[in-house]
Amino acid sequence: MTVIALYERLMETKVNDVFMSFSEDSKRDIADKLSNMFSDYARDLLCGIDIEDELSKIVYKDEVHKVVNSIVSYAVDGFVNMELSRLLNNVEEGELNSIFNALDEVFEEFIKDKASKIIGLIDVSKLVEDRINSFDVAFAEKIILEVASKELSAITWLGALLGAIMGIISPLLQAL
Repeated sequence: MTVIALYERLMETKVNDVFMSFSEDSKRDIADKLSNMFSDYARDLLCGIDIEDELSKIVYKDEVHKVVNSIVSYAVDGFVNMELSRLLNNVEEGELNSIFNALDEVFEEFIKDKASKIIGLIDVSKLVEDRINSFDVAFAEKIILEVASKELSAITWLGALLGAIMGIISPLLQAL
């Protein structure tokens, strides 16, 4: 898969799909970092406002709770279902390269650690057999004859080459 194809596929991926592929520890770390980031943002936004006074003005009813829950749920759903291309739209090229390098490392680690296990679970010979059995008999025969013809042709040419070499070398060896 080319880097461009990987990039295009990545840009269509939703944040939730990427997030769900992380380990539980990584998810907790990301959640903690996002929580701290939102907390810092809220603190900066509300700096200078008397929170207690403002909160005392709000009537603590079920409707307020429902509204807050629906707003938070809407915001989280919007973030989770956002395509990565929109999320990374304003990211600088250097940062984007760092992200791709990190993704490349994760992909390479996956290939080294888990790909062989996944391939081991796949019965390739059975897949090939099933695929060949799904072909029409005449079509399968045509494919087999074409492959055999090519392979036999290669063997014939190799034999001719070896025969020519031996034909040239044999008289030279006899002359010595």
